[in-house]
Amino acid sequence: IVEAEVVNRTKVHQPFRFRYSWYGADGLEVRAPTVVWRHESVPPGSLRRLTAIAPSHNAHDFRLELYADN
Repeated sequence: IVEAEVVNRTKVHQPFRFRYSWYGADGLEVRAPTVVWRHESVPPGSLRRLTAIAPSHNAHDFRLELYADN
């Protein structure tokens, strides 16, 4: 299980999309149907926790990708 906190320090609602990408010991991406882009938003002055569970025991590392939905 991995977790990241996203904080909105602005005074406006911040929508975004994110996904966790998983990588094996060999550095190659571990493909899985659960690796999808998810939409989330953070109200002004709030915090969101983004959690994920590795799709298989072959996942040894991860990358969190975030993109603003403007």
